[in-house]
Amino acid sequence: MGGGMAISLSGWIERRVIQPEKTSQPEPLISDQVLNGLTLRLAACHHLAVDLPTVLTWLQRQLPATYTAIEGSCLCLALRMSQAHSLTLVTPSGITLTVDQATAMEAALTTRYRRTDDLVNGSREIPSQRQLPCWPHPLYAQQLTLDKKAEAWLLLPGEWPQNPFFEPLRRAFMEGLKICLAHHQHLEQAVEEERRDYAAGLHDTIAQELGYLRLRTSRLEKACRQLAPELETLASDIHLQTQRTYRQTRELITTARLTLEDDSLHLGLVRTVEEFEQLSGLVFELDNRAQPEGLSRQTAIQVLLIVREALSNSVRHSHASHVRIQLFPQVKGELLVRVDDNGQGIISEDAGSGSFGLGIMHERAQKIGGDLHVGSLSSGGTRVELIVTDDR
Repeated sequence: MGGGMAISLSGWIERRVIQPEKTSQPEPLISDQVLNGLTLRLAACHHLAVDLPTVLTWLQRQLPATYTAIEGSCLCLALRMSQAHSLTLVTPSGITLTVDQATAMEAALTTRYRRTDDLVNGSREIPSQRQLPCWPHPLYAQQLTLDKKAEAWLLLPGEWPQNPFFEPLRRAFMEGLKICLAHHQHLEQAVEEERRDYAAGLHDTIAQELGYLRLRTSRLEKACRQLAPELETLASDIHLQTQRTYRQTRELITTARLTLEDDSLHLGLVRTVEEFEQLSGLVFELDNRAQPEGLSRQTAIQVLLIVREALSNSVRHSHASHVRIQLFPQVKGELLVRVDDNGQGIISEDAGSGSFGLGIMHERAQKIGGDLHVGSLSSGGTRVELIVTDDR
């Protein structure tokens, strides 16, 4: 793991076990047992946006009554995961922010509490307290240092940070979230490695056998046309199904192998254009005006696969000489992805479910809640257009 993700659950437990006994001091407002329980609960979260409200509710119950007596006083977290464009605001279970409150909190954090890139000499950001609009009490935000792919802020009512218990609480949140993120990153890496092994196995066995059958059934179809016309229809159907199965297998291999370097859709598109330029004589143009952090990783991968399939169709079927890929941000966080070529256009019946490539694109669009349209341009050529919503 990188430096930002070096913390581990075993290391955290070891530090807790070997920590020497402290001299007698006044009893803290939050005990070490509660703080350790908080760290463990955060580390065990499977899905932060789903599990965090329960953790915050549990912690809220452990706090001294003087800190929860004021109506509207509660612990909140603001998260930005995997270079997301927007924040996720998390509150204890049963507490719901109004639209005005959520909007005000997000605006304040994105304008004033960004990453500490502008800090001098690596000094820690000095916490600030401010009255947020539409919030009944002063709210205090402290950034939690996690890693380069995630940000978090601990949001507290204004009276809390003046108490000595705040710094241990901040550290407990930070350690628990770091362990959780490190675990999730490890799982993602393990899944990707397994997918690559799976793709290699498919390529070395089934794909090669199907490739051989595809060639042989093509020859069988031609032979039947000349020598046994009554068998031509059967041979043609066998060849078509073999071809389809071969393409499906190649699609599985491509999907399993595909990764996004640095979780960047733009970089994936650049690599795709370079790949297709080497495999064909077409000219490709990429015009990406979208926000670099607009889509989740899984959605970005599906968008990239749809673009790849559209480019593949342009290369193999359209008789085009030029292909343009465009990405434009739309209202309400939507993204428009458009692939145009200057080929012969698309035959109307091919736009339905009969075309395997088009069917694959429609299935991928449905997986991410996207809207896909394929058709011919009035000037000639084919347009593939996908509208997908920012799902951060």
